[in-house]
Amino acid sequence: MAFDEQLANSVRKQLGRKAGLVEKKMFGGLAFVINGNMSVGIHGNELIVRIASESTDAALKEPGARIFDIAGRPMKGWLLVGGAGLTDPASFTKWVRRGVDYASTLPKKMMWYGPSSQTMRGLTTRSTGPAGTGLLLDDRQWRRAG
Repeated sequence: MAFDEQLANSVRKQLGRKAGLVEKKMFGGLAFVINGNMSVGIHGNELIVRIASESTDAALKEPGARIFDIAGRPMKGWLLVGGAGLTDPASFTKWVRRGVDYASTLPKKMMWYGPSSQTMRGLTTRSTGPAGTGLLLDDRQWRRAG
């Protein structure tokens, strides 16, 4: 699935040059990852927003918000925002800020920058290797995000 490049550019403008920020293709779209944790992303023409799971029910009452469910498995704390939630500049800014604020509270993840991977993979332990392969990795391929 292609993602809305104009929406992605709007997110980029909101985020600027935030420390620890990386763009990564995920969910058939684009994710904005802060210190190894996804904050917001683009799926089609909607904004993916990661929030605290206990805030999900209240957030779903806001215009344009719905639960993130692309594989038949709804995920609390992950929302898709479209329509009215994106057309109003103040609302759009609020959603992006919410995702960034939440991701910024999460612990930094170790990032894998291995030669066999064109995209980085967020891993939380050295013993699992890329994509859970169980490989032990050279310390030079690991660095803390951010």
